[in-house]
Amino acid sequence: MTANATVTSQTKPANASATMTDKRNPIIAMLLYAFALFIMKGLSLLMLPIITRFLSPELIGQLEIVAVSTSFIGLLFSLSLHEVLYRFVAQKSGSAQNRAAAELFWLTLLCSTLGSALLTAFVQLTSLNLYGLSKDILSLAALSLSIEGGLAVGLAWLRLQDRVRLFCAICVAGSILQVALVLVALNANWGIFGIVSAGVVAHSLQLFTLVLVTGFALRLPDIQTTQRYLKYCVPMMLSGLCAFGLNGAERYFIAESSGLVTLGYFAIAAKFALAMCVLVQPFGMWWMPKRFAMLTDNPQKACDITQLGIILVCILAIAVTLFGQWGITYILPQSYAPVATIISGTIFMVLGKECAELLNLSLLSQKRTISLLRINITVTLITLVGCYLLMDHGLWALMVAVGVGQLMRALSILLIGQYGQRLPYSYTTLSSTVLVTITTIMGLSLSSNALMSLVTALGALGILAAIASTLITHSWANQTRRGFSTWRHKLSRTLSQQRVKS
Repeated sequence: MTANATVTSQTKPANASATMTDKRNPIIAMLLYAFALFIMKGLSLLMLPIITRFLSPELIGQLEIVAVSTSFIGLLFSLSLHEVLYRFVAQKSGSAQNRAAAELFWLTLLCSTLGSALLTAFVQLTSLNLYGLSKDILSLAALSLSIEGGLAVGLAWLRLQDRVRLFCAICVAGSILQVALVLVALNANWGIFGIVSAGVVAHSLQLFTLVLVTGFALRLPDIQTTQRYLKYCVPMMLSGLCAFGLNGAERYFIAESSGLVTLGYFAIAAKFALAMCVLVQPFGMWWMPKRFAMLTDNPQKACDITQLGIILVCILAIAVTLFGQWGITYILPQSYAPVATIISGTIFMVLGKECAELLNLSLLSQKRTISLLRINITVTLITLVGCYLLMDHGLWALMVAVGVGQLMRALSILLIGQYGQRLPYSYTTLSSTVLVTITTIMGLSLSSNALMSLVTALGALGILAAIASTLITHSWANQTRRGFSTWRHKLSRTLSQQRVKS
């Protein structure tokens, strides 16, 4: 199921047009966003026991090719125009803002529709053979790309307006409808075509609903405005393509080197890695909006919270690996048993990605986005070359290559950020946390004894808990010393003022 398009962008800073309810209840708004995120991303994991009983690993592999291909081409067709909302449209107000949003919405739909039409014509006029997928499936997938760009802009507009409940209602209703249609398609034995059709129908209804609730009038921006938009969003699209190189492109290497069956196993295991990322999201939704202000006010505390976030990522990585391996035995058919042995590999692949999202604090605070883009391009190219050279060595070689690439990216972001603005991170804490985690999840992949796996995981979690406890104690001591120093300074200044007066 291609639910990626409905969650194209993450939570962004809201503008001043928020409703009074949302202003007074930011916690409720955050919980609603988290709930919508869980439904959109979590349902694909909850559907695994059902889908795997209807589709073979090979068909799952073909479905993964469809999903990853539409994600990649969707980046090109949409041009990341939804990012323009936060840079240009958010600065306007009233009718001017609504007009600009409407122009952007229809411009995005126009670009996506033109790209979709050209791709559909290409599929129909050529004898394209993409891993045995029929022309009907490929044409339907191409058609879906005409929807995704406008859907992303419409949902981003609702978040910009802080219409949280409406955003949540549209996302949740669309996801539930898609699941219901998938169940109908599976029971009717429509296979991949039915699953892709379910996504197209659900997303089309979401888009239609957005057109009604936003009331966007049909208009396009002038040439100068369009050029300004493209100048801003095209580099972001290139960054998105770099991210795809580290999280998506490996599917093609797996399909070429190991076949669709292995890709099907990998796709199922990747759902558990996605579950880990979803579990990290509540911390990110709490920490990301305030971390720059915290860095200005108290750099040590900002670094401590960042390091605690990385410890949380590592704890979740170990827990998801352990319970994922156990769950495979009970929730999936026996034909999917090999999935249990590669869950740790997919977790390793996203470990560096989640760490990098926290460690980019220094670079972003310095507004060195060009440096970040250069890091992404360099590491992506190195990783893709590594995947190409290692593709004949099997699935694990590719997973290790991507995982190492993500860790290289996180390390590069940390070190280059420190070069411009040295933050008080504890390198011992960071390195020991990551090393313990990698050793544990790789050990779990080799263990065939459930009791031994449990003991290994509990031991590692105990070590990470001890590291977190030490970090919290150290942070509390620093806060106490800082508070005492501030109090002493104020007292000294007060006494000095009293002496001057006397």
